[in-house]
Amino acid sequence: MSKFYGRKNIYMSAEVESIFEEFESLRPENVSFSLFVAHAVNEFIKSKKRNGKTLIEDENVKASYLNLLAPMDDWKREIHGLGSDEFKQVHSRLRQLNTLVDVEVHKRI
Repeated sequence: MSKFYGRKNIYMSAEVESIFEEFESLRPENVSFSLFVAHAVNEFIKSKKRNGKTLIEDENVKASYLNLLAPMDDWKREIHGLGSDEFKQVHSRLRQLNTLVDVEVHKRI
């Protein structure tokens, strides 16, 4: 198994840099960046163990979306923060998923 102690470097492309800047803005002053990253990774791991796949990435959608089974409060925040085009894409995907679920319901009943 890999040993994770010691210094680690992350290549910061423009996309990654903006994500880490936003992440850094959430960090309390009394918590080191590495400890804050460790807590975020821990939350990701717990979420993945609870719900399976955590992020859904679509080549037509710029943003990453919550797991389908994420808490509704998380979804409320996510939906509220979407731009118009992203919102339309999510709405379209939800209609597609609803159709798939309806077909499966009719098969099982």
